[in-house]
Amino acid sequence: MKVFLFLLASTLHHSLGSQGFISTIEFDRPHHAIRELTQTFNCNRTYDCCMEGTSACESIGENGGITTVEKGSCSGENSCSRLGFCHTEGTCKATVDENSCVGEESCYQVGESSRYWQNQTAEADIGKEACWHYQACGRAGNRGKAIIGDKSCIGDYSCQFIGSLEGDYEGDYVSGSGTYVGKNSCRESYACFNAGCTRTFTTVPPLIKVEIANDSCNAVDACSDIGYNGYDNNIDEPHNIKIGSHSCNCIHCCSCLTGNITVPDNSCNSKGTHANQCCKENNDVNDDYDPYTLPVYNVSAPNCYTNTSGAAAVVNINCDYQITLPSGLNDTAVASFIRDYSQCITDNNNVNNTENVTLTSELTGENNETYEVVIQVIPDSTTSTAEVKFCLFSEVRDRELHAMKYHGQLIDMTFDYTTK
Repeated sequence: MKVFLFLLASTLHHSLGSQGFISTIEFDRPHHAIRELTQTFNCNRTYDCCMEGTSACESIGENGGITTVEKGSCSGENSCSRLGFCHTEGTCKATVDENSCVGEESCYQVGESSRYWQNQTAEADIGKEACWHYQACGRAGNRGKAIIGDKSCIGDYSCQFIGSLEGDYEGDYVSGSGTYVGKNSCRESYACFNAGCTRTFTTVPPLIKVEIANDSCNAVDACSDIGYNGYDNNIDEPHNIKIGSHSCNCIHCCSCLTGNITVPDNSCNSKGTHANQCCKENNDVNDDYDPYTLPVYNVSAPNCYTNTSGAAAVVNINCDYQITLPSGLNDTAVASFIRDYSQCITDNNNVNNTENVTLTSELTGENNETYEVVIQVIPDSTTSTAEVKFCLFSEVRDRELHAMKYHGQLIDMTFDYTTK
C-alpha cells in the first residue's frame, strides 16, 4: 500500500482578540453630525418627546446651546432638563437620538457649560435607546465631552458624570479629553459611574480620555471611577484608558484602573490574580496583570507526519504545534476540529463531514508549550485507490473560551491498494 500525504499551504489568521487589537467603537451615525440649529425637535413636544414630566425639557438649549432631540426621547421628570444649556457665551452641543433619555433626570444637565465662567465648551451625543433610568447619564459631558452609543448606559447612575469637569476650576477641559462609550455597554447600575470625570478646585486638570468599546462594562460598578480625578486623589499625569469589546463584565472587574491602560477584547471578565484579570477580589490592582503588555496567544503551523499500522491500513497522522498561552490557562484553552476541506477557515464550521476520520489531542511539554494532535484515518479498502481530503482546524482560547488565534491546515491523502 502506498500513502501520499500532501500538506498544502497553511493559513494563519489573527482573530479579534489577538495581541494589540482593540475594537473600534461604532456608531450608526458620526457623533459629530450635530445639527447647527438651536433647539431642534424632530418630534412633537409633549406628544412623542419631552413627555411624562412637567420639566422634561425645561431650559433645553438656552443661551445658544445647539440641541437636537428625536422621537421617543426625553421621557420623565427633568429627563432632559438643561440639556445643552449654555452659560456666559459658552459653546454647548447636545444630541439625543430616538427613544433615549428615559427616566427621571436620565439626561439632566447633559452637555451643559459652566454657569460661572465664560467661553467654556461642552459636548454630548447620545445614541438610540440609551440612557435609561434615574440619573443614567446625568451631567454627562458637563463642561466636557461624552459620546454614548446605542443601547448603552442602562441603569440608575450607570453613566452619571462621565466625561465631565466638575468643581471650581475656572478653565476649560483639556482638548482631547472625553469619555466614549460604544454600543450595548455600561448596562447596569453604576456600571460606568464617574468614568473620565475630573473634580478639581484650582489645579489645571490633565488630559483624561476613556474609551469603552462595544458590549463591555456590563455589571454593577464594573467600570465605575476608571480614569477618575477627584478631590481626594488629584492626579497630575494624563489618564488614557481603552477597554476593548466584551471586556470588564463583572462587578468591579475594572474599577481599579487608572493611568494609561489598554484592556484587550475578551479580557478582565473576572477578578483575581491571573494575567488576564485586571483587579483583585478586594478591588486592588492585580500586580500580575501588566497594563502595558497584552496577553499573548499564538498557534504555529503544525509539523505533520504519518504512521501506517496493521493490515487494516489504519493511518495515523501526527501534527505537533508550538503554542503560546497566558499563564494560568490549561488544556481547555486549546481545541482542534476536523472540517470540510473547502471551508477550512469558515466561522462556526466545527463539523466533521469526512467519514472514517477521528482525532485525539493533548497539551504537552514542560510549560504546556506543545500541542499534539493525532488523526486516525481508516480508508475504504473496497476500492483500489482512494482520496481523503479534510481540514485540521486548531485554535487557542481565552478564559471565556473565545478563539484568540487559530490555524487551518489542509490535508490531502491518496491511498493506493494496487501495490503491497
